[in-house]
Amino acid sequence: MMVVEVNSGAKFEASVPKAIFDVRTGINFGFDVSKDGHFLIKSLVEQTANVPMTIVVDWTAALKK
Repeated sequence: MMVVEVNSGAKFEASVPKAIFDVRTGINFGFDVSKDGHFLIKSLVEQTANVPMTIVVDWTAALKK
């Protein structure tokens, strides 16, 4: 993610972009900024072990019990 300083006076000027975060992201880069200025950034992580996936089918039936 990059940042530039801007001057929006009579003539718009922008500084040279500089990196503020070095994150590995996929094609669908996504981020959000909270009201207090913290960033939430979706990034790729390396998986070190195979973790089994559990799929629950017809989970709404379990709600009725």
